[in-house]
Amino acid sequence: MKTTPKPAIRDDATLPNRGVGSGLPAAPIRKVLPTIPTGISVASDPEIPIQTPAGIGCTDPKLDAYGISFHGAPGEAWKLIKQTGDRLVPTSPRRGFRQALKILDGGLREIGSIHYGGSHGTRVNMEILGPRAQFFADQVRAKMHHTCPRLDSCIDLRGEGVWDLVVVKAGEIKHKYKALHGERRGDWDKPEKGLTLTLGSPEGSAYVRIYQRGKHPDYVHLGQPDLVRMEIQVRPHGPLAKNRFATCSALEAWGAANWSKALLLAAIGENVARIKPNDAWKQTDDDRVFRWMLKQYGRRLEAAATAWGGWAQLGVALGETLREIRAHN
Repeated sequence: MKTTPKPAIRDDATLPNRGVGSGLPAAPIRKVLPTIPTGISVASDPEIPIQTPAGIGCTDPKLDAYGISFHGAPGEAWKLIKQTGDRLVPTSPRRGFRQALKILDGGLREIGSIHYGGSHGTRVNMEILGPRAQFFADQVRAKMHHTCPRLDSCIDLRGEGVWDLVVVKAGEIKHKYKALHGERRGDWDKPEKGLTLTLGSPEGSAYVRIYQRGKHPDYVHLGQPDLVRMEIQVRPHGPLAKNRFATCSALEAWGAANWSKALLLAAIGENVARIKPNDAWKQTDDDRVFRWMLKQYGRRLEAAATAWGGWAQLGVALGETLREIRAHN
């Protein structure tokens, strides 16, 4: 019996927050998972290559959030992606910054933030969330030196039974990695409005959310109840790790933890290399003293560096002053 095909999903091109004229190409659902158990069928869709006996489609991984840290003017990165109708609105600063702006798109939806000033000196932190994240990453990677304190990668999956399959795979991963924390969110006895499963900690280096996106109130009008999203949030710690992830692709981001690497392989059959999000560094007594000194006198040192014409000149001046002090003792 011939079935009526469901409307094709063209990633976020048909979803809210994309915006007309964003210049962001759609990522059609195109893959077939190689590890599908028998008995799970795929919905008929011209953009999903169907295999026999069964298969589930997924999109290419893409960045869903990208954060950068750099030294320069607050507007330096912002001008690379600004669109007509976007607005910058003052908001409360965090993490030692003196000023902060939230970024609103033409529909007044918050899509990111910029933090600058204060104890961080000339450092600027900027973050873009949602459909523009991949475009933002491409632009700043091509035109600016920066490090990456946050990177989110997402994959959309669709097919009858895909939610149950991914939940089973996630459960197997959690069982294998005993220290891995997991949570179930939503009403699992009444799943009509969608369910969420998380692995890891939101404050940790790697955190995964798996949720029924097609049942979310913002997307239910698409008539795609079997649409499931898997996304990983990576927060690198340490300068070397932040440099590594400033060139990391959306697919490679899933290698941030052994368990997230295993989850990707189990869910969609992609095997990625391990990329450690933490620097292998053990703090010594000298490190602790040096950091205490910078915390105590950081602002005075910054002012002195400006007065002397830069950090290099200040270093020379400090060396000469230290030699003079020792010569008189």
